[in-house]
Amino acid sequence: MSSINKRPGSKYYWYTTGTPPNRIRISTHQTNIHAARIKQKEFDEKYEWYGLIASPNLAKFIDSYLLWHKDNKKPDWNERVGHGLKHFKEMYANMDISNIDIEHIQAFKTQRMTSIAGNTVNHELSMISGLFKYAQMRRMAFSNPADPFFVARIDTSDDVRDPIPIDIIKEIISTTTNIKDRAMLSLALYAGFRAKDAGTITPDEIQDEYFVWKQGKVGRKCVVPKHPIFTDMELVNLKPDKSKRRSVTERLQRRLKEFDTTGDYHSIRHTYAERLEEQGLEFLEVKFLMGHRIDDITWRYIHKSVEKFKPAIYNI
Repeated sequence: MSSINKRPGSKYYWYTTGTPPNRIRISTHQTNIHAARIKQKEFDEKYEWYGLIASPNLAKFIDSYLLWHKDNKKPDWNERVGHGLKHFKEMYANMDISNIDIEHIQAFKTQRMTSIAGNTVNHELSMISGLFKYAQMRRMAFSNPADPFFVARIDTSDDVRDPIPIDIIKEIISTTTNIKDRAMLSLALYAGFRAKDAGTITPDEIQDEYFVWKQGKVGRKCVVPKHPIFTDMELVNLKPDKSKRRSVTERLQRRLKEFDTTGDYHSIRHTYAERLEEQGLEFLEVKFLMGHRIDDITWRYIHKSVEKFKPAIYNI
């Protein structure tokens, strides 16, 4: 079965298991023979009991994980996870997934914090945690080093987008010559649409007096009264490609510089929420009209009285 031998010239012990021609030889990475024996038992469970013959390379394992993910999750979420794991895959491409530990995750977090926002780092860490949950299920990892218990997430409580002043965004919308950009910006200000939902509206989501759609991020059905500004506006499938939606934000940011202010497409949603609050809507009512997650009972209660929100939407 198994044996432990110290690698020549190294502080680590070798661990071997299996019978020829499928013998595996990997280090337990332990400096103490007793700790190595404990690790050896774990390897025995992994390689002998479950019939595995080699630890997978991290890059190859991520590829297999994404294939599984594609078959079991929504396509747009699969694309986001693939992008979120890209840098982790590049950083540790030549390592065995079973050898990734807390220090590796912490080093990845530190490195990513130098180039991207804290909220994005947290998203990537959550995707890595999901990868290790899958690895545990496949018996390829014994623990989840990306779990928040081991690697703390970045506190982003102070990273709050400021709403774009209502007079500025209305001026930008009214003077925008690009018809599709005008529609996209209007959907954010007068209906609270996120960029992806606004860019992929289907005909059945546009009713006579309401927008009725499934909010992509939480999968919750949203119902918002349709502002009169949309009466003669073409809204179907405005910007289905992510790159085109990104271009809308870039053009918006250039216009905002003319007013000596900053923001992005999502900032308009904050303006939308601010205007609803200013008109006296309660917290849960604003959450409902924003498409935020609320419990089923509250949602069903508010859903029955959407009609009463028309004045608030019309007065944005």
